[in-house]
Amino acid sequence: GLLRSGEDDNGSDPDPYSCCSVMCNGCRPSHKLGYTLADCSCSCVCGWCQVIGVHIPVTCCRACCCYDCAALPYSKTLWNRQYYAILQFLRTFIGNVPYSNLYLVQWITSWPWPRMLLPAGLSTSRVDNAEAHGEWLKPSGDRRPSRTILYFHGGAFLLMTANSEHLVPSSLMKALDDTQVFTADYPDVPERDLHTVVDSAVSTYRWLTKQVRPESIIVSGESAGGCLAVLLMLKLKQLGEPLPRGAILMSPWVKLDPIDTPSWESNNYTDYISFSAVVKEAFTLSANGGRIDDPSINPYFASEQLLQGLPPMWISVGGAEILRSCIEDFAQRARGVGVPVELYVGEGMAHVYQMFACCVARPPTADLLPWACCCRLCCADMFLETPAKHPVWTSFESARRWELQLGDVQAVSKGSQFLCCSATRQ
Repeated sequence: GLLRSGEDDNGSDPDPYSCCSVMCNGCRPSHKLGYTLADCSCSCVCGWCQVIGVHIPVTCCRACCCYDCAALPYSKTLWNRQYYAILQFLRTFIGNVPYSNLYLVQWITSWPWPRMLLPAGLSTSRVDNAEAHGEWLKPSGDRRPSRTILYFHGGAFLLMTANSEHLVPSSLMKALDDTQVFTADYPDVPERDLHTVVDSAVSTYRWLTKQVRPESIIVSGESAGGCLAVLLMLKLKQLGEPLPRGAILMSPWVKLDPIDTPSWESNNYTDYISFSAVVKEAFTLSANGGRIDDPSINPYFASEQLLQGLPPMWISVGGAEILRSCIEDFAQRARGVGVPVELYVGEGMAHVYQMFACCVARPPTADLLPWACCCRLCCADMFLETPAKHPVWTSFESARRWELQLGDVQAVSKGSQFLCCSATRQ
């Protein structure tokens, strides 16, 4: 849906500076890069007015008022009122956003994550140099952590930034303990193709290995970021460079075109990204004319020879998400060539359910709450005594136990602040 300036379907020269576009900050990046909107600005404005003024308010009212009488596919312990409301909101937003103005969506999803919503005891710092761009998340204090996570954000390779995606990596950092996280920025498509994105990840990894040993690095990511983490390991293996210690992947988008999988049909109404037109457009922009079976951009089609020798992987998938089938197939193929893979299935959960965290379930300890949360003061004792049995938290505990089993790095001597609970593990 985007055209270079001076090009349109009729061969005429469109006006890249219409009054609506110039007024909208979200449109300015497209003009700076030489793009104009394929759809008229008036249509874009009307589309956003419908989303903000009609679709979202109606959905919120319905989610709040109809929850008690709704026929839920899972128990109310898993699909509580908060989870149901967030799921309906995301389905409405993703299904109705006017994607003809991709840059406005990119602008909105690049807003920084408020620091007051991060857990206490974290410090952040920005890195921008010729080799890497991103942000450090480190524990407060002078002690240097023994573990390092290289984290890639999700967003279909189109949306989000390292600055806007802090919730999942900060929770993961707390779960593993004695850990620092570098959340990497990488080029967005369609300005760059996926080969360039992978090259950027390799450059970031090389920069990181100049500061810490490769055997202390765990690559991680959610959704498209999980896909990028796998592509990075495949690329490093091909180049003969040192591999990371392991990988923690949350709902990795390992098959860029998942529409023909069984879980697409069975979980179509229990996930928030189950819109075929949106997924197809994201795949088309990401592939950028490349072959669908090219393993350098689509790890699902990596050969046994390519998969063999990859580091151990911990993979989380939502039991109710549309990518479940292709993620399970990928995990099974990796196991078949000797790669240690632990697959954690969050019962009843949607895509990247870890990002719901404190919104849908009480954390195991009070120090996992956002530092601005009032419950830190009035509910601290209750949080310390009450275990969290929701998959959004037990998945982090599973990742912690898996990481400790890798060895090499000193285990946590004081025990975990997370409490282990039952969930589907394969």
